[in-house]
Amino acid sequence: MQNALLTKPASPPTYTFERTPDNTGYTTTDGQPLRPDGRNAVPILLLDEDALIVPTIGFIVEF
Repeated sequence: MQNALLTKPASPPTYTFERTPDNTGYTTTDGQPLRPDGRNAVPILLLDEDALIVPTIGFIVEF
């Protein structure tokens, strides 16, 4: 039924770290290189607005 109505299942928000404009590294809060634990990174949320359509094949069995 979800595929027929193109409903989107609820999913937890996904995040990543913001990249620099030239895409060579990560933007940090203190201007230093990114720490291994990511404490000084700038997180951004990724939006998931697309519905996932899973192709399915169904059949009906009568008894």
